Amino acid sequence: MITFEGHSSLYRFHLDSEFAIRKRLVENDNAKGELSWADRRESINIAARYLVRDIFRRGLEKDKKFPSILTKGGQLYEASPLLLSFPESPNIPNGLFNKARSAAIEKGANLSHERVFGLSSLALDYWHSAFQNERVFNTGPYAVQAAAAAFPRVISLVDWRTGTVSIKALRALNDAINAMRSAKELLSMCGNFLALEEMDYLINEFDKSDNLPMLEMLENYDGCTVVAPTEWLSLLELSDKESAEASSASMLYDFSPKDAIIALLSKDPTLTKPRVKLKLFPEVSDRRFNMFWTQASESKPEIMKPGRRSTKS
Repeated sequence: MITFEGHSSLYRFHLDSEFAIRKRLVENDNAKGELSWADRRESINIAARYLVRDIFRRGLEKDKKFPSILTKGGQLYEASPLLLSFPESPNIPNGLFNKARSAAIEKGANLSHERVFGLSSLALDYWHSAFQNERVFNTGPYAVQAAAAAFPRVISLVDWRTGTVSIKALRALNDAINAMRSAKELLSMCGNFLALEEMDYLINEFDKSDNLPMLEMLENYDGCTVVAPTEWLSLLELSDKESAEASSASMLYDFSPKDAIIALLSKDPTLTKPRVKLKLFPEVSDRRFNMFWTQASESKPEIMKPGRRSTKS
């Protein structure tokens, strides 16, 4: 198991940020509303991502440091700011939230430094009603044209469910552009010049952007944990107890889920897959746990050796 002293994973930052948002809603007696807590989960999850980005922005201003990638060799690699460039689309606030935010700004709230949600918003209550009563964020497919021209505005380079680098979407975009290059000759033979013109535009936009250099740079870090100084978590103003309540698995605080699995199995190699889930992720769905397990096995293939699932603990 690889860790780095003084740093916590992106996964922990996101967990604590979600907890801080739920805490504010409960403190202000906003448990009521048209939506159940389960239905508010998506809004809280996405808002927490914006909150983490704002924490990292504050950390950069204070300490002149960026989040880092914890390499498989146990070294810290300073991440490009593009790594955590949060897509402007498809997560666009709408309805009650947007109106309430605009009203708060008109009344003097200084939110200009935030991308939709951040630490300043967390301290206010303008967003509470929206989170109670509507699906705050739109989610949907991204536009290839926008992604080809400026992927950081559309595609996320991290998997927020695991706190790791993920180039899956960027690789898919690259594959799509390459497919267009191959299709151009056939379309030319068919005389479909309008389609050719559109393809040429997308290919040129892709070639002018940082897409390919970023893909090549991150190729060796795909699946690696994103970390940041643990002290930045203090910006959420959670007590140690509250931070502990953010997850039932304390081992996840400093590790990503896949790393937590590897760490636990390093301590007790006899544990079966069901026992690992019970110890680390008792409330996580089987589908999501299987995703964590697959990532762990890709980093440490011996996890999937014959006998692992049937070994008695």
